[in-house]
Amino acid sequence: MVDKMDIVPLNMNDIKEKISDQIKGSFAGLIPEEFWKSLVDNEIKDFKEKALPKLIRAELEKRAFEIIKNEFNKEEYNVIWDGMRQSASETVRSMLKELGPALVAELFAAPAHNIIFKIKDEMSRYGLQY
Repeated sequence: MVDKMDIVPLNMNDIKEKISDQIKGSFAGLIPEEFWKSLVDNEIKDFKEKALPKLIRAELEKRAFEIIKNEFNKEEYNVIWDGMRQSASETVRSMLKELGPALVAELFAAPAHNIIFKIKDEMSRYGLQY
């Protein structure tokens, strides 16, 4: 009878790695050196051009998210309640005073151009020069 303590769990990754090494050892000698080198070079090139940029972007997004989350979780970004309504903290007020004009310009740039285009279009429909 087999004792449960003598049973070693089967590690599929170890088995796959051993099979892979065996196949590689068997077939590597059959593949011409230059062809093998080109296969390896192509795999490295594909990795550098496709997978690596995705990995880098994912890591940068993760780090940026953490930085932003940590910054906005600071006390100075909390909403201030006076019992009936909320108001912005002094930090947020200061940011809005500094960045407000640029923010407004960016938010309304496209709609303003659309309005100007529509006015010009209406004027030309009535034969008016602008």
